[in-house]
Amino acid sequence: MNRKRMLSRYLLFLLFLPWGILSCSSVIDGQKTFERQAYREPNGITVTNQAGKVQSQDSDDWQISPYFSGLVQVEPAFPNPTFATGTMNIHVTVNAINAINGLMVGVYDPAYESRIIWSVYDSPLPPGLQVIQFNTMLLGRFNTIESARGLHRIILFDSNQNVVSYGDILIE
Repeated sequence: MNRKRMLSRYLLFLLFLPWGILSCSSVIDGQKTFERQAYREPNGITVTNQAGKVQSQDSDDWQISPYFSGLVQVEPAFPNPTFATGTMNIHVTVNAINAINGLMVGVYDPAYESRIIWSVYDSPLPPGLQVIQFNTMLLGRFNTIESARGLHRIILFDSNQNVVSYGDILIE
């Protein structure tokens, strides 16, 4: 009897093993697709007010990547649009223990080298709210008001360079 039970469990394991492998492959493929989308030119913004309330949504902004789905939440950057002499805020909520190792914010521009403008290297990040705040002048190529103006793609990474989320910010 015990031997039959073990055999039936083993057969069930073998039956469901390909689905588990396919599911993992699906997440990896989804992450690759998500990361390709993150490295596109910025287009459109999610408009937010000073308090972070969304006024209009850009469906391409601030989604969570397949690797971090359910583990992390990202609120849209605020205020957006804003000024080159302002401060930008992004709220990230870690929903689980050991969900993410470190967090970095990069500004991406295909015309010049991308760079990290904010980081925390706690590994893993504790569950709860992470408040990201940075000077918007850092978005410009030369950290000047003139170079900061325009539309910028912001990408959030973990310490392994996995894309967590991305969105666009307009500096007026």
